[in-house]
Amino acid sequence: MVPSIAIKEGVYKSLQITESHFREQYKNVQYDYFVYDSSQRLLSRYA
Repeated sequence: MVPSIAIKEGVYKSLQITESHFREQYKNVQYDYFVYDSSQRLLSRYA
């Protein structure tokens, strides 16, 4: 079994933990993240 779910959750948690640090360091940069759901193939978010 490949630990892809564990890796995905770990990356998501790392982004949550480091969000305040990056917001302080880069004040005028947009900092958005989300967990991609391949069952909902919405590519309009990337446009």
